[in-house]
This record gives sequence, structure tokens and C-alpha cells, in this order.
Amino acid sequence: GPLPLPGAVWFYVVLCTWIFFFITFNIESINRWISAGIPFFLLLLIVVYRLACRCLAWMEGLSLVFFALAGIAVITGYTAFENWGAEIGFATFGSIFLVTVFLKTPLMVDYFKWTTNKRVWTTSLFLHPLTAITLCLGWFFIVMGIIQTLANLWQGTKTPLAIVGYALCVPFMAFTFWYGKGADKRRFVWEKSLARMRWGAGVGLVAAVAILAVLLSGILKP
Repeated sequence: GPLPLPGAVWFYVVLCTWIFFFITFNIESINRWISAGIPFFLLLLIVVYRLACRCLAWMEGLSLVFFALAGIAVITGYTAFENWGAEIGFATFGSIFLVTVFLKTPLMVDYFKWTTNKRVWTTSLFLHPLTAITLCLGWFFIVMGIIQTLANLWQGTKTPLAIVGYALCVPFMAFTFWYGKGADKRRFVWEKSLARMRWGAGVGLVAAVAILAVLLSGILKP
């Protein structure tokens, strides 16, 4: 297309819309409409552009759906979302990563395949590390959602749990950088490895669904 950006750049642009939402949603001085509206309109532009170029990724389309629903929740004053919007976002974003582990092209593959020759896209050496990283990031956002939920339930633990959450960024991010390197030196049976990763993704999705069901039901009060 007219914007020949590397796949990784598109990934980070979409990631930034979520980070903006997570940071601004619980800041009282910032209108919730801004928290959900800016990511929605930015993603709408991205989705239209990527559709025109026939290279839309799951992350972009599903993220747009989330922010559209978030905007509706804000406009209608949906109490559960007003109370737990960021936590719902964490669980949803993590789920987007984990769902794609069951697809032929996991989320990270969608973006980083453009930096390699087309002939390697379906090889286990290429798919294995990117599928593992997709699984890792999915679990990271779900764990962050759990931590933030606990922090809002028990205000006295907000600071220590925030420290724990930020500290967890280090091993998770370190894994994504480390595991992507040296893939050609690892020995594994792709079918068995993929089955284990899909099992891990399934467990994560069950946890995410449980979190979303509890938060959206309005049972918990911050």
C-alpha cells in the first residue's frame, strides 16, 4: 500500500491504542469517551486501510470490535464497564492473542511474516517461536487483568500489586525477546509442541471467560 510499513510497526501501533486505553481509563480527569473513542477512530482508519490492501490481521479487526462495544458501553453508562473497563480490556486483549493460537497463523505470525521469505511461513522453525510468544503475551495481559481486578477490590493492596504487575513485565518481555532468537537450534516435535501450546491457550481462554463473566455481571464492586 501507500504506507509500506514493516509488519512489526503495525503491531506496535495497534498495541499502543490498547496501552492508551489501559492508562487513561482510570484517570478521573480524562473522559471515558476519550479513552475508548481515540483508539476506536484510529483502529477504524487502520482497518479500512488494511482491508483496502487485503492484509487485515485478526488483532486489528477484533480490537476495533472491542472499542466499538466499549464506546457503546460508555455512551449508555453501562455500570459494569464503568467500574471494570480496564480489567475487561486486559482479559479481552489477552483472549485475542490466545484465540489465534488455534489458527493457522497465530497473531504474531500475522505481523512478522512480512520480514521473511514467503516459503518459510508454514515451516515449524518459523511458526514455533512466534506461536510461543503469542501464547506468552496472551497470558501476560490476562494476568495483568487479574492483578488490576484484585488491586481495585482491595484498595490497600493497590500499590504493592501495581509493583508486582510492572515487575512481571520484565520476565514476560524478556521471554519474547529471548525465545525469538536461536529457534533453529531448538529441538522439538512441532505437533506435540503445538498441542501443548494450544492446551495452555485453552486454559487461558477459560480463565479470561470466567473473568469477563464475573466483571460484566456487575457482581463485584470496586
